[in-house]
Amino acid sequence: MWRAWWQQLQTQKIHWGHWSVIVLIALLVRVWQFGRVPVSLYWDEQALLYDAWSIAQTGRDYHGQFLPLVAFNSFGDFKPSGYFYAVALVLQIVGAREWAVRVPSLLSGVISVILIGIIADKMWGGKRRGGWRVGEIAALVAAINPAFVHLSHVGFETHAATCWLLAGVALLYPRDDGRWSWQLLGGELCLLASFYTYHATRVIAPLLGIYLLAWNMWRAHTRQIAWRENMAKLAAMVAVAAVGVMPLVWPTASQSVTHRLAETSIFAQREIIEASNQCRALAGDTWAAKWWCHRYWFWAREMASRWSAHLNLDYLFWRGDENWRHSIHWAGVFFPWEAIGLFLGLVHFGARRRQGRAAIGFLIFWLMVALLPASVTLATPHLLRSLSSVPVLIIAVAAGWWWLAELMAKWRWRQLVTVGIVAVYAAGTLAWQYAYTHWYAAASGSDWQDGYEAALAQLRAWQEKYPDDPVYITRELGRPSVYYFWENKIDPQRVQATAETAAFDQGEYLNFAPEHVSFGIDWHEGPQLVMITPAETGRVTAWEASSEVHNSAGEVVLVVGRSQR
Repeated sequence: MWRAWWQQLQTQKIHWGHWSVIVLIALLVRVWQFGRVPVSLYWDEQALLYDAWSIAQTGRDYHGQFLPLVAFNSFGDFKPSGYFYAVALVLQIVGAREWAVRVPSLLSGVISVILIGIIADKMWGGKRRGGWRVGEIAALVAAINPAFVHLSHVGFETHAATCWLLAGVALLYPRDDGRWSWQLLGGELCLLASFYTYHATRVIAPLLGIYLLAWNMWRAHTRQIAWRENMAKLAAMVAVAAVGVMPLVWPTASQSVTHRLAETSIFAQREIIEASNQCRALAGDTWAAKWWCHRYWFWAREMASRWSAHLNLDYLFWRGDENWRHSIHWAGVFFPWEAIGLFLGLVHFGARRRQGRAAIGFLIFWLMVALLPASVTLATPHLLRSLSSVPVLIIAVAAGWWWLAELMAKWRWRQLVTVGIVAVYAAGTLAWQYAYTHWYAAASGSDWQDGYEAALAQLRAWQEKYPDDPVYITRELGRPSVYYFWENKIDPQRVQATAETAAFDQGEYLNFAPEHVSFGIDWHEGPQLVMITPAETGRVTAWEASSEVHNSAGEVVLVVGRSQR
């Protein structure tokens, strides 16, 4: 008895040792150069930061709305509110720090690593190979995944929403014995939290939630558990779901919920409708042509093409998202060699016996619905909108490596192969980290509006010298108002007080009357302070003095000075 107990204790020590190492790795690769890379805040992050600061200081966003629940205006994007309140909480703890906007994403990245491991462990629970579970391998793969590491450095809401989604899946995943517990209600609350954090999860979360609830009901039925045992929990879940989605379906919230889809959706493009009409005309406008050339078929084909683009090998394993804010183009969503692990995982899924088919079926469904939001938008493939599909592929890669370990169990050279795989991962992770913190940090400044902070510091010095001069700030680099408000730590109440009289473009302030500042409008004829791009200096007839501002790539991005125009 004592020997069995000791062996079990030793096994648990190994288990917790593995998890400790994984979490430590996840922390190290995310904390290294956190707040410094990327080199500046993108305007979406800056708007998040100032809105969150406004909420923390006044209880209103900087447009003057009191505690927005469904969404914040944020340049007319109507972003879900969850991430704003998370940043507001961080600001209350650490003070007005710029990097506070990225802290919720950092924490989401580390927690997601653990949750991916837990979900994979539930699917392949109990079985080990060399002391490692599939869940632990999945967590390790997630800990160093290029996409997840990069997004942990950036204040994008999708990362936090994916974390909530993973928590919901982990809590709602059916037990083997079919018993229900109140943790199902916790899982539902996590899915609802993802609703209020990112647009895409408003499609994904309900579909996954319905699937998992139906699976729990079926599992209870097959284990011959009486319905009355679960009725109280089911009733509570239905009630919570009804209350949770009510703010989203309320008539006053309709613009906040549908505006983003209307702007970025393929359904808003006339080209598909025109192609449908042309098809009908060429076919003689018969009843068969009306059916075959219906715009719904064109939309379906477009969606299928965009859905499959997210499984493109170049996107997954080589370059990643074309947007430099979403990928450094040194690797894809995964490292190149992980294509082998994914292939082995898919082969392993195909070879699974009957008892594993339910889990594989759920993974397939998860992948299908996770790519739906990204398949109806114009930019494709799009990492942010499809991020919740990445955990599925991580689990597949982990299953592939675990299966390879099983196959190598009796190989003479298995230890050498294992060491080789570990060495490739270690070298690749270090190389990616170096490229990220050195090459990418220096080269990507223009994509992160680098230069605003230095330019506004120079402009502030001019404003102190000439407090009565009007100020003109260019919009050529995009969304300068929130940078101005934050860098000058302007009291949000002063900004809110001008909301009724200020000029706006898609929710962005075009002027700030109390300090005679205009953003891209009202170029004055007399003396004024200006912050403009080099291309705009031709509009200035004479300078009293000026200075150039460079970004991290060494490019001159802004010129600041006093104009005599």
